[in-house]
Amino acid sequence: MNLGILRVERRIPQAPDLTTDPKGHAMKRFFISVVLFAVTLPIAQHTYSQTNDCPVEINGSRRGEPGNIQDNMFHSLAIDPTNENVVYAGTEANGIFKTTDGGTRWMRLRRGLKCTAQHNSYSQIFDIAIDPANAQTLYASAVNGPGPPAPVTYPSASAGVYKSTDGGLTWTQYTSGFTNTYTCYVLVDSTNPNRLYAGIGGVRSTFPPTLGQFFDGGLWLSTNGGTSWSSLSLPTGVNTNVPMNLVILGANQQTIYASWQLHRNDSTTAYRQTKSTDAGQTWGFINPPGRLVYSLNYRRDAPVD
Repeated sequence: MNLGILRVERRIPQAPDLTTDPKGHAMKRFFISVVLFAVTLPIAQHTYSQTNDCPVEINGSRRGEPGNIQDNMFHSLAIDPTNENVVYAGTEANGIFKTTDGGTRWMRLRRGLKCTAQHNSYSQIFDIAIDPANAQTLYASAVNGPGPPAPVTYPSASAGVYKSTDGGLTWTQYTSGFTNTYTCYVLVDSTNPNRLYAGIGGVRSTFPPTLGQFFDGGLWLSTNGGTSWSSLSLPTGVNTNVPMNLVILGANQQTIYASWQLHRNDSTTAYRQTKSTDAGQTWGFINPPGRLVYSLNYRRDAPVD
């Protein structure tokens, strides 16, 4: 029985008037139904705790014990739309947790997730999306780097989009077409589950051998369930920002909202809010006059199209 704090929050780019953590990162809380809650994490015996890519045990042979900080930060949360007792939580550096009994017991799901180049952690799981047509299929967006998917010695090689077709027990990385794997969001089109969107941050590298190099961000589209990706055309300059929120709406899933912000001082302009009404083919700015938009929310029962 391991007592921990399950915190649902995202680390986001630094911006004016935002509270920063001790490392200088600006923080926001990711609201789903709770913001901060304590939970006991008794780890189920049925656990996929390591992957072949991570031969060295991370932070000791046991995880979840007191003092293990890698179990204490959670970036993402997804609830199975067909069974509210099934919940997935994405961690800072320790893979993905899953419960099938509403949080009484949790298992670690890391088989197939790639270890970082230093073999001391996994990439941060910033978002988890469940296929609305098949709850056994889910996607996770992972952040590290930034940088390209290869070579494997780059920190960015462990990031990108991961897909599972067995309820999270095993994962496969999909980054074909990406020039940068710093993937903050992943969305599934409910009318066509093979159609996916990935939000990638434009960030300057702080890791060798790409230290100081800027890697463009933006939105990427897959029409084959993540097997390959292509970039969407966005308003000029957005590629230098990081996606803060990404939402797809409407009965025909044609309306997409995306908000953007700087990553620290990597860029000079925050491009804020954008909107597409043709499934990402064309975009426009919809910033409220004189206002900065850091995040967005919406009513699911409100008309959109």
